[in-house]
Amino acid sequence: MQADVNSILDLDFRRANVCIKLFQTILRDDPELAATWRDLHRDYMTARYPHRAPVLTPLDLVRDSIALLLPHPRYDYVAEWLDEWRETSLSLRDDIYREHGLTTRELDAVLNAELARRRDRDGREA
Repeated sequence: MQADVNSILDLDFRRANVCIKLFQTILRDDPELAATWRDLHRDYMTARYPHRAPVLTPLDLVRDSIALLLPHPRYDYVAEWLDEWRETSLSLRDDIYREHGLTTRELDAVLNAELARRRDRDGREA
């Protein structure tokens, strides 16, 4: 299970970093597209997590933002990679749920514990 946990975290961090860089590039090169993506992300996050303020920088491609970027001639291939990485991460999570009988909350606790362990190992504050 540890290998799957590591894979999930590594994929999710890679995906978030690429999303941030992609958003910065689009913000510089096509501010109108960036604003649309940001607004779609904000709306998704507000609907999913109504009890907290949304993150303004898109950290993931989800639903409408995938539909926005996949047909774009300049950004389509990156959007495709990000979507594939997301699907792979979700598939790994499903495997853990099935093989180890964990709930979503229990897997989140395992992932958070691994994040804390990595921060401690790297000498950062937990």
